[in-house]
Amino acid sequence: MGRLGPITPDDAKRVLTDDVVLGETWAQNEIERYTYRIPGQATDYYYGYAKLQALRTQTELVLKDKFDQQAFHDFVLAQGLLPPDVLKDAVMTRFVPSQM
Repeated sequence: MGRLGPITPDDAKRVLTDDVVLGETWAQNEIERYTYRIPGQATDYYYGYAKLQALRTQTELVLKDKFDQQAFHDFVLAQGLLPPDVLKDAVMTRFVPSQM
C-alpha cells in the first residue's frame, strides 16, 4: 500500500519507471522538470485547467440547449495562448453572442 506525504526524487522515478512504465531517460526528465527546472508547472497547468473547466461550465449555463461543445472548443483553440481572464472575455463577448 502506498504512503501519503513527500516523495523523494528516487521514489518518484521508481514509480514512473515501474508503475507508469516510462523509460529511464523520460522518467528522469519528468522528475527534473517538476522539481528543478520548472517547479511551478504542475500548479500552473492545474490552475489553467480549473479556469477552463469553470469557463466551459459558465458557457453551458448561459447557452443551455444551444451549447455546442465542438464549437466551444474550436473557438477556444482559435484564440491561441491567452490569460484566463482575457479568454473568458472573448468567450462571453464573442462566442456566446454568436451562438444565441
